Amino acid sequence: AAEFDSLKGAGGKMDAGTAANKMRETGVPQDTLFKIWNLADMDNDGAMDLEEFAIAMHLCEEASGGKEPPATLPTELIPPGRK
Repeated sequence: AAEFDSLKGAGGKMDAGTAANKMRETGVPQDTLFKIWNLADMDNDGAMDLEEFAIAMHLCEEASGGKEPPATLPTELIPPGRK
């Protein structure tokens, strides 16, 4: 949360460029990052709030370990307020 807080913009969200750069730092291939972004950006606004960023980084961590991103976001990763 501290990393997110230091990088978010005025609207309380991290812009696409900043979020994408943090995701690229994980070393995950670009095509996989694209899939992860589409799963994590739940409101499709092109920016990430804290929950979306946490999901994206979790999926990047799994992908860097060799696990393919799921076709759809698993229910257990969807925050309670968004189900």
